Amino acid sequence: MKQKITLVFVMTLAIAGLTLPFSAKALSGINTDKIDVKLYTKQGGDWFKALEKKTDHRGVLHVKNVLPGKYKMSIDDDDEETTQYLAVDLRMLDEDGRRLKDKTDVDLYVYISGVKTFVKTERTDDEGWMRVGGLSFDTEYYLDVKDTSGVKKKDGELRIKVDAKIDDSDWFQALYANTEDGVLTARAVLPGKYKFEAKDAANQTFILKARLLDDKSKVAEDSKVKLYVYVNKVRMFLGEVKTDDNGWLVLPNLMTDMKYKISVD
Repeated sequence: MKQKITLVFVMTLAIAGLTLPFSAKALSGINTDKIDVKLYTKQGGDWFKALEKKTDHRGVLHVKNVLPGKYKMSIDDDDEETTQYLAVDLRMLDEDGRRLKDKTDVDLYVYISGVKTFVKTERTDDEGWMRVGGLSFDTEYYLDVKDTSGVKKKDGELRIKVDAKIDDSDWFQALYANTEDGVLTARAVLPGKYKFEAKDAANQTFILKARLLDDKSKVAEDSKVKLYVYVNKVRMFLGEVKTDDNGWLVLPNLMTDMKYKISVD
């Protein structure tokens, strides 16, 4: 599943003549409170909209399960102001889609005239959250997570690696996590194709609990979802289910080493 998003910057910095005016101690945006932000990411060699979400009353965008990679943000013309900076609160994953369990360094870059330029190294808290302010819209950023930890096997649980293919992207690894009581939980799951691989096992059944996004990257509240499976490269319709008012649904009896497609109406 997927969810990839990323950005950052805070402190007072001069980059290409631009001063970034924030400190991390008082996280807030400037003229960005309660506005819709469209977050784009480049994963699998292709740009796609990963999320559309409203900032809080302090102008902070809160996002879970952010993969390393390239990101940019945009807003509607009606929400643009002359002086405007966004703050973000991101829960990072490592490059293999594993949830960070310890304080971890993240290198921050910005693209200036197409050149990837190092800004600084930030550190997450021990749950993987990173807080940064002073971000500009329509600017490309890159997050590089410095982590070498693995996902430890839990007795009676599966370690599942999830690969995703969104829009025209190549396959990329989106999540790597243990099940809990046989349930794999994924948030901000975009419509697309997915493959599940159980480490140290094969052809295992599990339950997927997912919070779905629609084709516009908004939470798919009370929406119809069609599920397909590929058998010998032939797509077969499995059934139609409906999300709850918060976009969540539960899919039982999914099988590892199979390819699925999720479509949201």
